[in-house]
Amino acid sequence: MIHILIYRIVFPLIFPFMLCLMAGCRQAESGNVDSSLDDAEEMLAQGHPEGAARICAGLMAEDFDKLDEGQLGRMAVIFMKLPETDDAGLDENVADATQCVRQAWKLSKDSLRGFISTLPPEDVPSFVMLTRISGSIDFPPDLSKEHSTEDSIHFVNTQI
Repeated sequence: MIHILIYRIVFPLIFPFMLCLMAGCRQAESGNVDSSLDDAEEMLAQGHPEGAARICAGLMAEDFDKLDEGQLGRMAVIFMKLPETDDAGLDENVADATQCVRQAWKLSKDSLRGFISTLPPEDVPSFVMLTRISGSIDFPPDLSKEHSTEDSIHFVNTQI
């Protein structure tokens, strides 16, 4: 009898509360990522690229699969702005930025296109380069045929 009472009264009352609690945690988690990216951008702007690199490396290691397209785009731009250091060379920064763009592309091409329109003009060329690198990785050109290089480059560019 008590079990039936619990299942019919207590669970229906607790279940919506738990859903709201879980949604709030997800929203707070997203806010923490945005706050971390804000901090990384600020550190980079103030001439502290090591701090920005640490934040981005932490996000890559711990939260990468949880990031949305905008967050991945922002992190890609930060990686592209990082200078070469003892810990990471420019090629590693470009590789990490490309990984961010590839993940964002998998989540939503439309959102990624929308993100590009929000970038300041000085960041657009680097980000477009990243989308082309990502496109070349995900849609590799077939170089086995004559004149296929131009066709493959055109195909990759139309995917962006």
